[in-house]
Formats: sequence, structure tokens, C-alpha cells
Amino acid sequence: MVKTGSPEPRSFLTLQRGNAVHDALRRKRTQSVQTGM
Repeated sequence: MVKTGSPEPRSFLTLQRGNAVHDALRRKRTQSVQTGM
């Protein structure tokens, strides 16, 4: 991650959102694995 002087709230928000989605998908996958798919 390279900061170019001024912060970019939009990219940061999208990044956070992407992380949240990834986390949700990961949790779902782990849950399905626990339940035996």
C-alpha cells in the first residue's frame, strides 16, 4: 500500500467493503464445511 500524499476515502471504502465480502464468503465456506457441505 503506497500513500500518495492525499488520502483516498473512496478506494479505502471499496477496500474495506471488499474485505468484508471476502470475510463473509470465507465464513460461509467454513460453515458449509462444518455442516458437511
